[in-house]
Amino acid sequence: MATDIPNESIPIYVVDDNPKPQLLVTDFDLINTARKHIPGIETLLVSGTVDQQILEKHPVQPDRFLAKPFKANDITAFVKELLAS
Repeated sequence: MATDIPNESIPIYVVDDNPKPQLLVTDFDLINTARKHIPGIETLLVSGTVDQQILEKHPVQPDRFLAKPFKANDITAFVKELLAS
């Protein structure tokens, strides 16, 4: 990641939706890489394939997790919670 990016241009949230098989990268890889390059970044994992059992066993944890299917109010509440933190 470039080091000459102004602070106001650096993202503070990552909202990630699975899957990305064509990229050979997992949601957990994305979260881990984002945290290495942007310390303190907040993450929300949205997935219909990762469930709570998989999530609990993985060493990389998102800050928030939203399982599919979900209602529009669910994602709105999660985003508001992220923005408030």
